[in-house]
Amino acid sequence: MLTFRNALYVGTVLALAGCQSTDRSAVSYVAVNMPPPVAAQLASDTVGYLSDNLPPARTTVVVQPGITGLARDNVSDAMIAALRQKGYGVIVSDITKPNTGQGTPIRFLVSRIENGVLLRMQYPGREVTRYYVRTSADGLMPASSFIVRESR
Repeated sequence: MLTFRNALYVGTVLALAGCQSTDRSAVSYVAVNMPPPVAAQLASDTVGYLSDNLPPARTTVVVQPGITGLARDNVSDAMIAALRQKGYGVIVSDITKPNTGQGTPIRFLVSRIENGVLLRMQYPGREVTRYYVRTSADGLMPASSFIVRESR
């Protein structure tokens, strides 16, 4: 349930997100390694949104995975697996050797905020944001629809 306090957090984060740079050359960011069920839900929702805007089987995406220590995090791995399962061609970018090949670059930012998680995804011409509230130790529920900001 979206309480006034959570709504205030969402509004503040979205306002600040509008001030952020959308530099596509940076890698994705995942604040803390999320539990596998949370990572799977974030990936499923994200790929569901993308499939309405970037057609699977005709789109190759260049995923810029998040880094947690020396290994990729659960969210990056879940995103890559969900994209491939949906039919996308997937190129995984290496931060030490950026990929200059053909494809649509996608990066995502996942942050814990109060009792929830904020997901931001960026790809050419769009930034998509969604806030989730925690329902249990490993569960999330969307507290908003996807909020889309298109660049001009």
